[in-house]
Amino acid sequence: MADNEKKEGLIPALAGQLRQRRKDWVHERIRKSRDAADRVMNAEAVTLLKSEYLVPRRVKEIAPDTYIFTEALFSSQYLFLGEKKALLIDTGLGLAGLRDEVEKLLDGRELVVAATHSSPFCVGGAAEFDKVLIHKKDLRVAKENADFELRGKLARFLPLFRFMGLGPDDIIREKGKFKALDPDETIDLGGRDIKVKSTPAQTPGSLTFHDEKENITVSGSVTSPVSLMIWPRAASLEDYHSSIETVVELQGDGTNWCTHWFHPLRPGGTADLRILVNGILDNDNDRNRLVAVEAAGFKRLLVYRPYKLKRKNWKKKLETIWND
Repeated sequence: MADNEKKEGLIPALAGQLRQRRKDWVHERIRKSRDAADRVMNAEAVTLLKSEYLVPRRVKEIAPDTYIFTEALFSSQYLFLGEKKALLIDTGLGLAGLRDEVEKLLDGRELVVAATHSSPFCVGGAAEFDKVLIHKKDLRVAKENADFELRGKLARFLPLFRFMGLGPDDIIREKGKFKALDPDETIDLGGRDIKVKSTPAQTPGSLTFHDEKENITVSGSVTSPVSLMIWPRAASLEDYHSSIETVVELQGDGTNWCTHWFHPLRPGGTADLRILVNGILDNDNDRNRLVAVEAAGFKRLLVYRPYKLKRKNWKKKLETIWND
């Protein structure tokens, strides 16, 4: 009797094992199929990345008569074409050939060049043009940051530059010439007006440009989905908050483009940043130190509340926060 019960119990157990083995086999086939599909998709993605993005300079039309030039997938410049004039915003780190690419699109128009702020990634290529307009508060620093020694170091150590085989020999050595630009003016390109607004942020002379015709805002480093770094010479958080309010008002339901990005900021991103800074301002404990916060849509935000720091210490403190 006991032997019969053992036999009867063995059959369902074996059947269960067979079902499980078949299930495992099916799952393994599915996994291998998915892995194969992923490899194909990844190969296509890599090919697309190499052909479309991992190029020294990528040029793309983002709206009628409006172009983005992406330098080594790290900094972006913007060209607006009017009936009589064209406006180029920012000049990159100085990778040679920007002027040649711009002139292909000018069709006889007079070119005006301006910078959102004095970062080396915005004024480095100024020497390719007759002059670059910049806020008077950033005039001195722009001349310093256009120096080849500084830009050469950046070109040598930037991972994307090295990955693309670029270095100091690929950027122009000369310094550009700069002229003060008064904020709150409108640049008339002929049938297309570009508003200029003072938006203190990473530098006291940070500017935001707004194209009314296509409802496009270029905010430089005032807003960015990658990183916002407010340096010791930057505006106070209160002024920075006002700058974000200005960008939100200018942008409306249009698109907002940045210096270190090659897509428009996601919808609502600028408003989210405003909420983020509001939260910091409301917390008195956070107002007198470096604050690192993360929010949806922003990988990392570094905010510096200006106060007296010994010059030899502030970089170290920023790096400590950045690497947390």
